[in-house]
Amino acid sequence: MKRILVGLLILVLALAWLPVVNTYAVNPTVTVSATGQYLSFSNTPDTWTVGGLTGTGFLAPSTIYYANPAGDTTAPASTVLQASCNFTITNGSNVNVAFTVNWANFSGGDAMTNHNATPPPGANSFAAAIYWVGETSYPSTAVICKASGSSAFITAVAPATTSVYWGAQITTQTGAWASGNAETAIMTLSVAAA
Repeated sequence: MKRILVGLLILVLALAWLPVVNTYAVNPTVTVSATGQYLSFSNTPDTWTVGGLTGTGFLAPSTIYYANPAGDTTAPASTVLQASCNFTITNGSNVNVAFTVNWANFSGGDAMTNHNATPPPGANSFAAAIYWVGETSYPSTAVICKASGSSAFITAVAPATTSVYWGAQITTQTGAWASGNAETAIMTLSVAAA
């Protein structure tokens, strides 16, 4: 009997020295992933000689010129076709986007300024607008192209839409030029999440 009691005492002491083991369940986990909004695009070509796609490149007063490969003074159809658009935006954005074009004043030569409104422009100013493939009811739906603060000309372009075709039109100043010197202006494209 002493042996049994001693054995039980040794067993109790041995159990007392064993570390306590938690019996809690394994904690669940959550994997968090994130993708940043990515805005990316390019445009080709990056130059345009007004009146020089099919013509001489010399401008007449009070004349509308188009970035239209079919003809410098040929207006696009009421539903704009790709063949009427000289420019191509390659869209690499991963979200829906909207594109805007601002057209700065000319510098050099007689330096036409942007009228920032629909035609007719003034004696030394031009009026400009943007059109794009698939636009319906052209020219009434063309977007005025201002020196700054232009409205988006196409909105909600999906990430899967890799190419956007567009063109520009300019109505030249009403007055005659005082010189034959060249003038240049910059059209600046921008993109924003839509």
